[in-house]
Amino acid sequence: MLRIVLVIFIFIAFQAIGQDFRIPYRKGNLWGYADQTGKIIVEPRYDTVDVRAENRRWLVMKNDMIGVIDELGNEILPVEFDSVFRKPVRSGLNEFYVYKNGKVGYFDMLGKELLPVEYQALQKCSNLFSKNPLNFFARKKANTNWTIVDHTEKSYLDGIEEFVNLQDGIYFLKVKSGWGIYDVLNKQWKIEADFDSIEYFDNEDGKVPMQEYLPYKYFAVKGNTSTLIAENFETATFKNTTKADFMSDEPLYSGDLYVEEAVADVKHLELISVTNLEFNSKAKYNLLNSRLTKKSFVQMKVENRSYIITINSPEGVRVLSMKFDKVKLISIGISTFDNRVAIVCLKGKWGVYSLEHDKLIVPFEYEEPILSDQFRDIIILPKKGKIGVYCISKELNQPSEVIEPKFDGLADVREIANYTQGYSRFMVYYLMKNGKACPIGYNGVNFFED
Repeated sequence: MLRIVLVIFIFIAFQAIGQDFRIPYRKGNLWGYADQTGKIIVEPRYDTVDVRAENRRWLVMKNDMIGVIDELGNEILPVEFDSVFRKPVRSGLNEFYVYKNGKVGYFDMLGKELLPVEYQALQKCSNLFSKNPLNFFARKKANTNWTIVDHTEKSYLDGIEEFVNLQDGIYFLKVKSGWGIYDVLNKQWKIEADFDSIEYFDNEDGKVPMQEYLPYKYFAVKGNTSTLIAENFETATFKNTTKADFMSDEPLYSGDLYVEEAVADVKHLELISVTNLEFNSKAKYNLLNSRLTKKSFVQMKVENRSYIITINSPEGVRVLSMKFDKVKLISIGISTFDNRVAIVCLKGKWGVYSLEHDKLIVPFEYEEPILSDQFRDIIILPKKGKIGVYCISKELNQPSEVIEPKFDGLADVREIANYTQGYSRFMVYYLMKNGKACPIGYNGVNFFED
């Protein structure tokens, strides 16, 4: 009994995880989301929905306004903003800059307002993925100085004319025309703002610092005095010097420079006919896998006007079980072809044959297929003025289904990520029919209805 319960629990858990994608779903002219089986999770009610999800949050649009929903369709941010910008992505702490009527505010991923939509400009300080309290450079009017505020709008430093992010909450700041180094997290000056300029101390005119100055990280100038600043903010001061005075005579780069000889252009992902009037039965066609590591080669011979394919690989020699009238291989470089599939013809009809598994994977029902030059591994299947598609990629979670030729064209191919499953992916074709986008999963599920 325990074993049965455990098996049922594992099955249910697997099903729940397996349905964790959110695929844009169109119903008429409105959009929502479904799982990868086609079950509607968020009822279509928006004009546009986003494919991408960060922290299980999706941008949606209605009447030219933007909001944010969670995986169940709850509006975390109401659809009332002019624009929403996610920053930082995949952070569980803070999420959205929101814009409305020329103002900007800041909300967390739960929809809590951290800063009201009252600022002319906001920029979160550099502790993007840490658990430190939030701090922002903010200003409420254009062409005014910046102020550092926290998420309660408490001000810590104002009069900031310019700022440059260094690392870990450390900034170059310009205040009252002077430059210094400020620690935003600890709210203290590391180097007071009384320099004319400040910059990284790295190289100058292709030369690196002399050995004795390597411990220093920043270079500041005030009048005719130069100051070297170490990572721990200890300083060394020098009169009547420039940055070049601290550089060695050795160049940053050594060795001779040369120009490589020009080589011929290489056409990748091109269909090459290997059965034609000039067929050579002794020719060998080199095959490689998508990682360019597993090598083999193909040879062909004619028997009763049909072509027989032999594959010689490290595993041995094998003859494919079917014969063909025409064969095209997918070029992936100079005299090198994809080892996964071949485009084949029999009795005037075309299909796709697996070279790896010796089986027909797209039946002989189509006009001559076209390899997409825009979307990798996508084969267009034309038939009577319409198109279908097939994906030959082996890096997806399950075999691709043949999408039947009922559509006017292919507008886009998107891989939808699921970060809760170790970065698993789900491919969706955006096919066009009568001017409308028709999403179809590579598993053959339709994510639209008219």
